[in-house]
Amino acid sequence: MDYHPELPSHEEFIYNSAAAKGGTQLVLIDPDTLQETELTVFEENKWDFRSAWSPQGDQIAFVRYRVGQPNEIWVMNADGTEPIKLTTGYQGQGSDFPVWLSR
Repeated sequence: MDYHPELPSHEEFIYNSAAAKGGTQLVLIDPDTLQETELTVFEENKWDFRSAWSPQGDQIAFVRYRVGQPNEIWVMNADGTEPIKLTTGYQGQGSDFPVWLSR
């Protein structure tokens, strides 16, 4: 975020994607043993977040963002295997907040 004091108080911080650093990955944590299981691989400038378990518990949908790219929705098996990109949204403009719908 870049600070711009000349802007109104609700707009003084502006996201600067060129300055973005870090990343996130999806990790399962067993609450009893605190054992961690990595589901996605950590990579600099890649954020995996907003995970949603399928109703059957066998798959996880999540959002992946890479600096300078639109958000993507991915799905993978609950153990992290077979990740597949589903969409970058309507006309490639980005997609967010995956939700599983029951039939």
